Amino acid sequence: MLSLCSAQSNFEGTFVDPDDPSLPIDFKYQGEYLGAGIGSQAIALGKGAFQLVLYPGGLPGAGWDGKGKSLISGK
Repeated sequence: MLSLCSAQSNFEGTFVDPDDPSLPIDFKYQGEYLGAGIGSQAIALGKGAFQLVLYPGGLPGAGWDGKGKSLISGK
């Protein structure tokens, strides 16, 4: 069986270097954070919008039991 897929690539606005001076400030806060009994992932969506995923117990693979995560959206 042979399968062929093609898709147009559009990487405009894609950043691969965290030290890129044109990187929007929002993306400098994106990442994983760990506190006492909780982990979080901050996701920059651009234009000042963020999503935060909270994991009771810690980050996935580091304390979170796979249940009970919370999603918070905001600016």
